[in-house]
Amino acid sequence: MRRDLTLVFMAGMPGTGKTTLALALGQTRGWPVIDKDSLKSPLLTGGVSSEVAGPASYTLMLEMAQDLLLKQHLSIILDSPGRFPFVLEQVKEMTERAGARLKIIQCESPRELRNLRLTSREARPSQWREDAGLSDEEEREMFAHLPENTLILDTVSPLEDCLASAYTYTCQKEEPLKSGDAESRKQMRGFLLKRRLAAVVLVNETKQLLLQYRGPDAPTSPNQWSLLGGGIELGEMAEEAACREVREETGLHLEEPLTQLWHGLLPSVSQLEAYNEWFVFLAHTQARQSDVIVGEGDAMIFFPLSQVFRLDLSPSAVYLLSLWLSSQEKRSS
Repeated sequence: MRRDLTLVFMAGMPGTGKTTLALALGQTRGWPVIDKDSLKSPLLTGGVSSEVAGPASYTLMLEMAQDLLLKQHLSIILDSPGRFPFVLEQVKEMTERAGARLKIIQCESPRELRNLRLTSREARPSQWREDAGLSDEEEREMFAHLPENTLILDTVSPLEDCLASAYTYTCQKEEPLKSGDAESRKQMRGFLLKRRLAAVVLVNETKQLLLQYRGPDAPTSPNQWSLLGGGIELGEMAEEAACREVREETGLHLEEPLTQLWHGLLPSVSQLEAYNEWFVFLAHTQARQSDVIVGEGDAMIFFPLSQVFRLDLSPSAVYLLSLWLSSQEKRSS
């Protein structure tokens, strides 16, 4: 399998927010998004009948997907309703041929919220403008063909939380799906809280970021670079844990108050049915490379920010650093 070659197949009723999530995930991962509505709407506008435009848009979507995945070796996101088994079968065959991972994300939300979204948006010619009036059972039957490792997200939750779940799900290492897999559903909801973690984005005076290299024996994210940090002990405050972890891992003492960058849940990479609760802090230091004592991991190195995303980063580091840099850009704009 080519490293990180992935096809994400979105599914869900209109108004569940799957396109919004697909675009956010695509921007975060740097993966192109193929939106079926972007293919069907111009056909309808050009005078093609709905009976022809519908099948043609799926054909175009799958042809584009094959070109990007098989010929250009790019990970991609397919944004379509996901209601038709024949489309999923072709997607499975395509991912098998490419040696890629297939990740299926189904978005759900209450009917009232979906209808509100549908009636308040500026719909394109191919998009629904109101709820179709199907029963709950009829809607469930539409997606009964989705396989057992489908990630089901309730998009009542904030987009940031849904994106965090989707991002980590696409990072999880698992075998490619086979066409003959059982079609029982594993609805990945109600994750257990596995650990509470504190992490630190530590920047020195020359705008370099200190990262830890996790060796081959690391229990999670081996052979990758990660943020400083670790588990919050019983009775310990998150900021106290962050300072302690930095001290234990690097020998550096953080003297100034830490700025909390983000607090939220990320699905565990090592355990599918569990969440980790993350507290992420920003700290500044006058330390240089010669001041760092490696207490944990195989190495601790200050990297210029321009080089950070060229490294093999752990999934959590990629996501959390992206959030931090995004917040920096918003402040400067």
